[in-house]
Amino acid sequence: MTSIQEKWRDRSCPLFDGVTYRDGTIVLMECSVFLGDDEEVGQVHLRPLARSTLDSFVDYNPEGWVHVGGPAPVVDGARGLELTFGEGSMGGDGFVAVSDAGGELRWVAFFQGSNPFERAWLEEDVVVAMSTHGHTWRFPLDCPERAQVLCG
Repeated sequence: MTSIQEKWRDRSCPLFDGVTYRDGTIVLMECSVFLGDDEEVGQVHLRPLARSTLDSFVDYNPEGWVHVGGPAPVVDGARGLELTFGEGSMGGDGFVAVSDAGGELRWVAFFQGSNPFERAWLEEDVVVAMSTHGHTWRFPLDCPERAQVLCG
């Protein structure tokens, strides 16, 4: 059994577009990036595709991990939460993660076409993250696969 907590302590997450939860549930997502007339990213569409398990993903993709890193986490002491965000090993990768105050991962969302996330904060029950493309991603704290992206 693959433990996302062990991998997360090494700052690794699964290499697919979607969300990995602390219990090993994964939600595979489509992340479509559309260019505008000026060849800049005009729109980003997200949608959940399927729910599966981390063990199943690793069975088919044993090397399907990516190291992630970024600025210092944002700590919300009142809620006992830590927001970690940044980039993967490729230029267009980005991730946002929520952990408990003790460092146990609740969930991590990773996208290969998001661009790195340079800021993140909490607005009520939504994690808001700004990508280096200037897009605002909004992840519901309890259901991050229902994320929305505001471009421009």
